[in-house]
Amino acid sequence: IRERHKRARQQLLDDRPRKKLYITWDRERARQSIADDYLGLVPTFNEDGFKRMFRIYSRNYENLRTLLCARDPFFRDTYDATRRRAISIDAQMLIALKYMSYGTAINAFRDYFQMGESTSRLCLRHFVSGVLHCNAIRGKYFRTMSAADAKRVERMHYDAHGVRGMAFS
Repeated sequence: IRERHKRARQQLLDDRPRKKLYITWDRERARQSIADDYLGLVPTFNEDGFKRMFRIYSRNYENLRTLLCARDPFFRDTYDATRRRAISIDAQMLIALKYMSYGTAINAFRDYFQMGESTSRLCLRHFVSGVLHCNAIRGKYFRTMSAADAKRVERMHYDAHGVRGMAFS
């Protein structure tokens, strides 16, 4: 009987909702690391290092940053409910670029950028939405597929999967 009570009690404890783990992220450390490594006055990595890491030139990043900050309030310097500085704009944008550049898990860079999984996903969502809906970016960097592009994509698809007719010109 005593063993049954132990198992019943343990099952009640297991079914109880657990309190969410709260992690205090060091946002200032992330802000300082980004400045020291990439965007400061004398960064550790030069223009080529930035391009290799984020797959975009730093001058294009600055233009993109300016456009997205003007368009989306998510990319603005603010303070959170505890009156701490919010996550830096550069951390929000660079983590989105990292995920798109490398296609890694959402948690891969959280220690460098000092933000959690849900916040990283939110940064990525706002970044992609901002890029897709900003006419200044679309007009400059996006174009429709040409006939030559369509043939090349169809050939690549046929080589990989053995199926023709997947792209139309």
